[in-house]
Amino acid sequence: MIDEWLDGAWPASAQNAAAQFRQGDLVESPPFFYLGSAAHGIWRPTRELGDADLKDELFELAEEDRPPFGMITTETCDLTEEERDPRQPWISIAPVYKLNEPSAAILKLLQSDRLAYMRLLRGEQFSDSAWVTDLRIEFPMEKGWLVGRSPIVAFNSEESRVDLARFLAGRRDRPVLSHQIHKALIVPVRRWIEKMNPEKRETALHGVKQVRVSVAGSPLDPDGASLMLVADSGQIVDSVRTLWDDKWINWCDRMQAVGITLLSNEYTSLDELSARRFCDSFEVPLDFYA
Repeated sequence: MIDEWLDGAWPASAQNAAAQFRQGDLVESPPFFYLGSAAHGIWRPTRELGDADLKDELFELAEEDRPPFGMITTETCDLTEEERDPRQPWISIAPVYKLNEPSAAILKLLQSDRLAYMRLLRGEQFSDSAWVTDLRIEFPMEKGWLVGRSPIVAFNSEESRVDLARFLAGRRDRPVLSHQIHKALIVPVRRWIEKMNPEKRETALHGVKQVRVSVAGSPLDPDGASLMLVADSGQIVDSVRTLWDDKWINWCDRMQAVGITLLSNEYTSLDELSARRFCDSFEVPLDFYA
């Protein structure tokens, strides 16, 4: 259907405008819209502003209620399409706004990039408050909408852009592992970290770049597994190892109950871990819903 209506040359103005932007750039005052049902409304505007007799209703916030910025979440190569004939007319944009009096716990998660659906903006112009991009909703915009708009840089380094790209990709790329490992290991690990107070969580994750699961046999029907705590560089300190090793006994019992052997925790770093072992293992998401 889409290709049938994608006929003729694209306007040069649209292609030139898209070429000025990269993933993570901001635009001013994007529209905010979605489809809902007021009779079964979840978000307050749906219930208060909708028509309960309509099964499907398009909602759009008034201009004065729009978020001040939106972030382009589309990958840069799909946004600019420089190396091929353009085939993707739309981009995706997530709302960006300033949090009002966020709790200390929320701020800690944001500052450590561990909130599952938000990302803290780190550009100098956003350093006065907790400005975030909220990935719970994204809006499709045709690329011609970018004509006459200029990109606003939201990050202060290329490393921040790379981290954003990984975060966006990770939201759609959860590991495909057996239900038993999810139930007996990954979920308990996540809940253990999530329920900690901020100080203990900071201790448990001190110096930890990632937590990964290594499996023996098929990921969907494994014989054994182990947790790998991966530092960016250097060594995982003893206080962190003690916390994780003490909890290992509980996870070991859970895994034995589903017929999978849990080997001892492994502590390594990105400098030490081989590319093959990294690719053959699976990241345990340590972003939370607060």
